[in-house]
Amino acid sequence: MSSNMQTAYYSMKRWFYQPKNSDDNLLSKFYTADQELNQVASELDGFDGRKEPERCTTLVAKLRSYQDKVLQLLENVVSQAVPPNRRAIRDYRVKFPDDVVHESLSGQLWFGAECLSAGSNILNREIESAAMRPLARAVTRQLDTLRVALREQYFRDATTYSDRVVEMLRVFDHMFAEFELSYVSAMVPVKTSKEYGLHQDVIVLFSETTLRAMRLKFITADMIESCDPALMFTIPRLAIVAGLLVFPEGPLRIEQDAMLVPEMFRHFLRLLSRIKELLLTLNREELFTLEKCLCRAEEPSVIMKETLGVDDISVQEYDIPVVHDYVEKLCRALPSLGKGSTLGKFSMPEENRTADSPTGLNDEELAMMLQRMEMAAHYEIRTKFRSSTDLIQRLYVCISGVADQLHQNYASDLRSILKCIFDMHSDTSFPAKETAAQATTSPAVAIPADPSTSHYRQNLLVSAGERARSTTSKDPPAWIPDEQALLCAACDAPFTFVRRKHHCRNCGKVFCQQCSSNTIPLPHFQIQRPVRVCNNCMLYAVPFSASSPETTTSSSSTSQPSPSAPSSTTNV
Repeated sequence: MSSNMQTAYYSMKRWFYQPKNSDDNLLSKFYTADQELNQVASELDGFDGRKEPERCTTLVAKLRSYQDKVLQLLENVVSQAVPPNRRAIRDYRVKFPDDVVHESLSGQLWFGAECLSAGSNILNREIESAAMRPLARAVTRQLDTLRVALREQYFRDATTYSDRVVEMLRVFDHMFAEFELSYVSAMVPVKTSKEYGLHQDVIVLFSETTLRAMRLKFITADMIESCDPALMFTIPRLAIVAGLLVFPEGPLRIEQDAMLVPEMFRHFLRLLSRIKELLLTLNREELFTLEKCLCRAEEPSVIMKETLGVDDISVQEYDIPVVHDYVEKLCRALPSLGKGSTLGKFSMPEENRTADSPTGLNDEELAMMLQRMEMAAHYEIRTKFRSSTDLIQRLYVCISGVADQLHQNYASDLRSILKCIFDMHSDTSFPAKETAAQATTSPAVAIPADPSTSHYRQNLLVSAGERARSTTSKDPPAWIPDEQALLCAACDAPFTFVRRKHHCRNCGKVFCQQCSSNTIPLPHFQIQRPVRVCNNCMLYAVPFSASSPETTTSSSSTSQPSPSAPSSTTNV
């Protein structure tokens, strides 16, 4: 009896205690936004969209805007109710392209889940759509149930969350994160774990280079605090020198397999090998001068005329190895070689061997021989240059050329690396907005049965596939002229002879290959063959394929409605 009275009390409260627009309570805002969404969903469920496609498209656009609002409030509720250590970690987002993650991503994911649940497929992604469909249905079921539970929680107690609601929020958070990773990975290129690991290695190299440059007073803390634009050129240049000499086992170890080298430097392996050969021929004063040149805009010949200031730092502080240190280290390592080693098998020629000669070279003789050979090889390299200034000038041009190519060919990656460097080494760095409360995949979830088909889901299919079925001729957008596009519209990378310009057929903007590698048909423009589109259009503007009414009806007849899964139009 008490349970019935409690139910009647909450029913009466729903009638007389509707939230006001001035209410700042988070659950109150969610309730209001969810009611507005339900009104649009009810209107969308009240007619056959196949007979009124234009009205259907207009309502679906309105529905998506309300979905964005509801999901933003729902994310705030999750952040408030679920402890950070129980939330899904979204570290995988660092693998996404820069132009993918923004405020409307959650709304697009919800709309995509609804379309996949209703039986539609992403154009040219039929296999991926079939793989994601069970998870999409689970997401929509969980989301519908959660919306009902939050509306009930508002009338029970709008200031706290019950354990049941908190657990539902946690499950939804993990489930939605798993669907986000699957959906975005199917739509746009995403870094693999190996590629991301190499990217992290480059960040470490740049970070160590920055610390070393500050210790040697090449750059100052004030330059980092103010994000001095000169550092965008200085740090990559110094990182090349440090990666080749100071950290030879790091990501710029040119002796390793090319696929283990970060993609940013993979195309410069031969040039980097030549740069390392020249660097090993320099003495400490020349190396110091070279790095000073790389930190400044002046040519090496100008700095060579100035006081180098080598006395400002001690030999111990300047940690760049020169050829003499290199050979000395090699000689010290020789006594540890075993008799069966390759070096131990070298012996004197038979014609030069006397009765008193030993059968093989001892370690000391071999070390001296290797030292002479090494010095002779480096001396031969130096004889190709008229002076020390010419050698430094050549190295300056080569190193600066590689670093400048990184700005042109990998602007997006380099921008993210430098942003990390500034954040790590700035005393006033901003606190991270996303911590352990964000990210990746969740444990396996139980997949519920197929939802029942209604006009709501049918109309979603009608709207999603309207452009795919459109027979009305519609002109594609005007292309931006090539001469007006100097940078990629997504990553801001400048176009070069190697980085070609590509137009997105859906929006008409100009992109590089990396930001427009998707191909899909565009039936709304009467383009039936796959054509190039950018990542943003692929994720946010790509039409879903249309499902035939027969297919929809057939699928609905085999699925039974679940009483525990209220539809999107359920009102409380």
